[in-house]
Amino acid sequence: MLDADPVYHAVEPVVAVERPAPKTFESVVDTSKVSGELFCLNADLSTLPPVTEDAAAPRSVAVRVSSLDGIVGEVPLEADGSFYIELLADTPVRIETLDEDGSTVRGPSAWIWVRPGERRGCIGCHEDRELAPENRVPMAVRARPIVLDTNQGQVR
Repeated sequence: MLDADPVYHAVEPVVAVERPAPKTFESVVDTSKVSGELFCLNADLSTLPPVTEDAAAPRSVAVRVSSLDGIVGEVPLEADGSFYIELLADTPVRIETLDEDGSTVRGPSAWIWVRPGERRGCIGCHEDRELAPENRVPMAVRARPIVLDTNQGQVR
């Protein structure tokens, strides 16, 4: 029976009893790991206009990854525009595509990060979200990811 304390009102009371634990979702996060992986199918697939005034954007040949502390590294794109990198988990980074002269084609992106043990992928840099990617294995993921050390600002 509820206590009839005149200071408090019992509105829609619920009996506190033991109940089964709620269902949970599986997670790729593995807190025993310190890094995660990020891959992109084609960094030139984008709805963003190029940074240059030129309507015909040059093909990107690399991506530059920057953290809050500066440039982490530049990674060459595969012939199909893909890249695959490993980053320190929970560290914000931005990515921009570069032409063969090292000038920015598109970007930088919004801040993104990977969780420990996560393998995160995207279709392109600000791609059309209504597109489905081609059914193919990107060239970059056929090899180990390029490891970028966001603590030291160098490839390790």
